[in-house]
Amino acid sequence: GRNIKEIILQGNANGLFAPGNPNHVNLFQWLWSRIVQLHFDEFQDHWNTTPRHAQKFKLLPTAVPEMIFFYPERYDMLHCGTTVPAQLVEELR
Repeated sequence: GRNIKEIILQGNANGLFAPGNPNHVNLFQWLWSRIVQLHFDEFQDHWNTTPRHAQKFKLLPTAVPEMIFFYPERYDMLHCGTTVPAQLVEELR
């Protein structure tokens, strides 16, 4: 597929994106982070909901990662997560 550099250069060549225009730069930066996040979210959803195939020398369970995370006891595992208060997370942002 095409990469972001090609798209930016094409936008520059056809006048859709002018790197010297602060409005274009600000809009690009605002949109770009959202576009990237959308694709990350789609990939994460696909990755976490796709079953893993059995591997002969693998110790971890063969299942959907999301199911292992939410129901570790079904796979003879323990939930070892640590709860972090939302306020603490907000303070770190």
